[in-house]
Amino acid sequence: MRNIKLTIEYDGSRYQGWARLGKNESNNTISNKILEVLKKMTDESDIELYCGCRTEVGVHAYAQIANFKTSSAMSIQDIKHYLNRYLPMDIAIIDVEEVSERFHAQLNAVSKTYVYRMTISDVPSVFDRRHTYHCFKIPDKKTRFQKFFHCQEVQIYGPRNFRH
Repeated sequence: MRNIKLTIEYDGSRYQGWARLGKNESNNTISNKILEVLKKMTDESDIELYCGCRTEVGVHAYAQIANFKTSSAMSIQDIKHYLNRYLPMDIAIIDVEEVSERFHAQLNAVSKTYVYRMTISDVPSVFDRRHTYHCFKIPDKKTRFQKFFHCQEVQIYGPRNFRH
């Protein structure tokens, strides 16, 4: 049995998170979309997909790690091409590798990085508006950060005043 590690990138806007939390919950999840394609690709109905960290409704991922076990003899490159061809365009498999039998995406995870994107400009970018929180009702930039993060000491970072 081969153990295949996937590095996944997705825009979670249309999905109900990584996985269903109960039997009456929606099937419109990232893991379900990937599992549907994996089952067709391998012709194996009992595939399980393990992830390093589940995401909530509407959350995106740049490098979500998951793994599954299969008897398929498909090459790593063919697995990657097949998945990317049949998955929705807002889910991409950016890397595929065969790993040791003992590898488990959740149990072997060594870090998680969360990125919170917000803008404090007067006019939000039309290109970033769907993936960025916009603080527009608070008049000055420092106060916007203080209110958002519930803190008093705030250092504003940007192209002109970036500090190490």
